[in-house]
Amino acid sequence: MREATLSCSVTVGFAQSCGLHLIAPPLWGAETSSKLGGPVRTWLELGRRIKVWWTIFPLSRWASTFTRSGRPSTREDDDQIKTVWHLPQECYEEGRVPEDDFNSVSSLYALESGAALVSQDSPETIRSKIVILLERATTLGERAPEETNNCDPSDPFWLDFYCTDNALAAFIWSLPPLQRETQGLIGPDVSPTELVPELTFGHVMAYGAVIQLHNPLAKAGHDESRQKCFQAARGVMRVARLILAFKHTMSVVLSVTWFVAFQVYSRELNKVTEEARNPPMISYRDSSAPGAGDLISDMTVLLTLMRRLAEIYPVVCMSLLPPCVLPGKPPLNPSCPRIAPQVTELQEWYDKHCKIDARYSLS
Repeated sequence: MREATLSCSVTVGFAQSCGLHLIAPPLWGAETSSKLGGPVRTWLELGRRIKVWWTIFPLSRWASTFTRSGRPSTREDDDQIKTVWHLPQECYEEGRVPEDDFNSVSSLYALESGAALVSQDSPETIRSKIVILLERATTLGERAPEETNNCDPSDPFWLDFYCTDNALAAFIWSLPPLQRETQGLIGPDVSPTELVPELTFGHVMAYGAVIQLHNPLAKAGHDESRQKCFQAARGVMRVARLILAFKHTMSVVLSVTWFVAFQVYSRELNKVTEEARNPPMISYRDSSAPGAGDLISDMTVLLTLMRRLAEIYPVVCMSLLPPCVLPGKPPLNPSCPRIAPQVTELQEWYDKHCKIDARYSLS
């Protein structure tokens, strides 16, 4: 994992030295194109250069985020990147490339630019955007508890925090549907809808980014962030149930979001259990809020998906997943040769705190 992270970093550095981060109208990177054999000669060649950048740059951001190899200075880096977002291939084939669209990374945080609205974007561009938003959300989320003493909304940190929060809200709101009508023959044994596999990553990671942004504040006792985390975790669950229902294959990187969503659910279950044991004199609990049984049912799905990934990719999951932080759980025991130890810790907590009931169990 460290070698892969280093390779990503070196590759991005090489791409920047070639000017691949500066491809934007009206020059389309011509000022640095001598390092790439000259300026682009066709729209297809332009598309290839843009695609190369948006393939390697998000990988580097992803690696630096979840291998904990040191955070990039996102604010400065983002302002230096000018390459426009990659368009669908047919746009380059037909020469339909807008020369007045300057949106790039920093545009994601300016709502008036519309860059965070992704309903018309290709799956590749959706993946690029959410990885960048996820990295920013993770970095800001980790710093947020330290910044709570300074509540000035004009402070640069909180401006970044709320701009990222708004960008994620716009991104989630505009995501294309995750299901479509089944292509091909329809029969009694064929579902009328099917999952759109290339959009799964964007949906799961968008909700995961909200959790990464707000979870540290939620742990510190901020109720608004706790509610946002739980709403995002329920969004994760909607996708998780579809993946389970359609028997869809999963990228191992989804384990990060399954993991943090499970921790959010564990916090909510602990809260519901405590309220049941010691009911408040005046209860303002929403009657539509899920009860313990609903929470356990959702946690069972998440644990099922995590175990599938952890059994196939134990070393990768162990590298990606952070230590467990669950109510009433001792520190992580790292000795587990057959499955990622973090998932084993979740299983042990689940077996202890969730009363297993046939209604909630999954085969």
